Amino acid sequence: MFDTGGWLFIDLHANSDYAAVAPSLTECYAARIPPLGGARSLYAAVLFPVDGLGVGDDFSREAERYDLGFAHMVHGAPERCGRGDSVQLAWDDEQVAEWLNRQVDPTNEVPMGTAGYRIDVREPDGLWNSLLRIQSAGDLTLGPPRARTIQRRGIVEVVPAQIDPARAGDFWMPPYFTTWRGSSLALTDSDLVGLHAGLVPDDPELAPLLLKREQTFLPVDDKLVALRYGKTYEFRCPAR
Repeated sequence: MFDTGGWLFIDLHANSDYAAVAPSLTECYAARIPPLGGARSLYAAVLFPVDGLGVGDDFSREAERYDLGFAHMVHGAPERCGRGDSVQLAWDDEQVAEWLNRQVDPTNEVPMGTAGYRIDVREPDGLWNSLLRIQSAGDLTLGPPRARTIQRRGIVEVVPAQIDPARAGDFWMPPYFTTWRGSSLALTDSDLVGLHAGLVPDDPELAPLLLKREQTFLPVDDKLVALRYGKTYEFRCPAR
């Protein structure tokens, strides 16, 4: 299956209770599947309407270019506006801005297939380590009588902004999408919280408010790659 590529989409069966009204309630889109000659990752950067309407070649090129799911141009720099103890990261700025601008265009027929991004880091020639892997602090109740401990990966969502929310127009992107301070990008660093506790006035009612945190999730191996001055790091950004 898909040895030469193809398309994948899900639709309602003709016997479904909603099949008759589906055209007025739903829209159907397909993901482009590249040739699957061997083991490889798959990702749908854009989705195509399943209605026979033609779309431009630009969309097909985007689907082909990003079919492995990795950002192509990851860039970073030491944080300049703060203490300089962190690395600011971004990727594929123009393409991400283009995708997000399409989402607010009522005439757009090709929605974006990206919910967010995962960030991996390593020292040169080292092993990749996820900065977004988390697990539940204990068993989570998923309805009676089920309880389980779960582990998953979070995502970094790229959030656009407008110069003036009261004026319609294109959205603008921040210069960097996330900041690595040597710990998890999904959760607040507990060490940082503890350091900030020293800035709270000496008030027995205020200090506990800063330190009291609901630890529903905990980071997993987020500090295996230590952030140190003078070292070189490599990053990759698989999309989700």
